[in-house]
Parts: sequence; C-alpha cells; structure tokens
Amino acid sequence: MRADGGSVLAEVLVAVAVLGIGVVGVLAGLTQAVQGVEGARQESTAVFLAEARLESLRAGTYDSVPSGAAGAEGYGAIPTAPGFRRSVAVTERDTASGTVKVVTVRVAYRPVVGWGVLAAEREVALVTAIGPRR
Repeated sequence: MRADGGSVLAEVLVAVAVLGIGVVGVLAGLTQAVQGVEGARQESTAVFLAEARLESLRAGTYDSVPSGAAGAEGYGAIPTAPGFRRSVAVTERDTASGTVKVVTVRVAYRPVVGWGVLAAEREVALVTAIGPRR
C-alpha cells in the first residue's frame, strides 16, 4: 500500500470511468449489430416470399397466369409472415418468338429498428418472364 491513499482512489475512479465509457461503446455497437441482423432477416424473408410466389406461378400453365394485377395480400394476409405484404402484376409483351408474360412480384415490409417499427416501408421486387411451353 502507498503512503498517500488519495492517489489510489483517483486511479480507481479513472479506471471505472474508462471502463464505463468502454461498456457504453460496446453496447452501442451491439445495438447496431442487432439492427443489422434483423434488417437482413427481414430482407431475406421478403426475397423468399417473392420467390415462392413466382415459383407458384411458374408451376402452372402459361394460360393459368392471369394478366393485369394478379392479386395482392395485405399485412397479416400471408400466414407465415404477417409483417409483410405482397402484390403481383402481370403484363404481356410481344417478342420476336411470341408473347411472354412479364411477372413482377413486390414484397414490402416495415423495418424493425432499435426504437420500434419504422413507418416507411422497404420493398423487394422480383421480375421474370414466363412463356408458353413448347
């Protein structure tokens, strides 16, 4: 032990302050990491939902793919993903080899962040062309 006990107390207070600042920095970084993981999960889910709808349309016949707006599912309408909404639009295009149907599937969601759910939506859109089978 030192003869002047006051310097030990000052050293302990400085060490506690430095550790406190470090813990606050780690917690702020952890919050950002959690938000990044949640954002990636939501975007992956949106892509999966869009791909699933495209695959269901591809599985049918060319004539079974309706032209125009082929359906919209609002928030809560997708049983496995209530925080997402999905819409499908189909347009016909003439090409050199015949008519194809261009299918656009859009999936939107409201991102979850550290302080709640954002009001602004984010959207994923997948587009493909479906032609008659020969």
